[in-house]
Amino acid sequence: MKKNSYIKISLTFFILFFLYAKGFSYQLITAKVCEEIVNGQPQFSSVVFSWSAKKIYCYTLFDQIEKESFIYHQWYFKDKLVAKIKLKLKPPVWATFSRIYIRESDIGPWRIEIVDENGNLIHTLRFSVVK
Repeated sequence: MKKNSYIKISLTFFILFFLYAKGFSYQLITAKVCEEIVNGQPQFSSVVFSWSAKKIYCYTLFDQIEKESFIYHQWYFKDKLVAKIKLKLKPPVWATFSRIYIRESDIGPWRIEIVDENGNLIHTLRFSVVK
C-alpha cells in the first residue's frame, strides 16, 4: 500500500513539473497576422500582405493565465530572425500584439513563432509580403 501511494505521488509531481516546464500555465485562444489593431481587436487578417501596407501586426489572445508571464513573438524573414519581441501576459485573460514596419525589400515569405519564456514553441503563423 505504501509503495503504491509513493508511485502515485511521484507521478503527480512529475506531471505537474512537466506541464509547468512546458509552459502550459495559459492557453492560446487566437493568433492572427493583420494590418491594424483597432480598439484592441485585429483588423484585416490575412496570409498575404502588400508591402505598401507599411506595418504588419501579430495579435495573440490568451486565456487561463495563472500568473504574470512572458511570451515572445519571433519574426522571421526568409528563415532569418529579424525581431524578437517580449510581451507580458497578465491573469486571467490577456491580449497582446507586436508589429513590424515593412519595406519593398521585405517581399517574400515570413513566419512568426510564438514562444513561451522558456523557448517552447506555442504556435507558428506564416504569411507573405508581395508587391
